Amino acid sequence: MNTNAHHCKLLFSAALFNWSVAIVFLLAYQPVFHTIGLSPVPHNPIYLHLFACLVALFGVAYYWASQDLMNNRNLVLLGVIGKLSVFILPLMYYLLGYISWQLPALASVDLIYAILFINVLRHTASS
Repeated sequence: MNTNAHHCKLLFSAALFNWSVAIVFLLAYQPVFHTIGLSPVPHNPIYLHLFACLVALFGVAYYWASQDLMNNRNLVLLGVIGKLSVFILPLMYYLLGYISWQLPALASVDLIYAILFINVLRHTASS
């Protein structure tokens, strides 16, 4: 498989991942939070739902990048910033004692995607 096709499949997988997370946060966050022991569970979900909308929108950006990588590299860079933020913020909250360990552990998926996105940017820089 050529590298560009591999990068596009990676970005498409990121879109699917983001859309899946958004659906969970919009429709089923309470049972999921309880099942995996995430705490605290929000009593008013408005901020979680707003976050879910942004996660879904980032998924759209990854989808667009997967369809035309060379013209949408800027969206991949935005994804690096977003994915790193989604990893670092829960990690800091955990280290400060505000949240349980499960959210930073789950957010490590975003760290992995950020590293992979950086690799995509490096490999497509001269193309």
